[in-house]
Amino acid sequence: MFRDAFNARVLLGTVTGIDLEKRCVQIDDQRVDYDYLVIATGATHSYFGKDQWQPYAPGLKRVEDAPKSADVC
Repeated sequence: MFRDAFNARVLLGTVTGIDLEKRCVQIDDQRVDYDYLVIATGATHSYFGKDQWQPYAPGLKRVEDAPKSADVC
């Protein structure tokens, strides 16, 4: 999504601290200053103890996971 954005960086790491006043994030052993911060924490699927539901209710984590359809809104 941000591949061609000259003013955006996408980082993957373990956030160990966020200083809202100083507008910086501690990622692993690196301090990163920011103007705008978007945090995507990730998620896992839950079938509420009913793992047999998985084939009937697959998770959608990526665009490629979405069903292919000719009907697009």
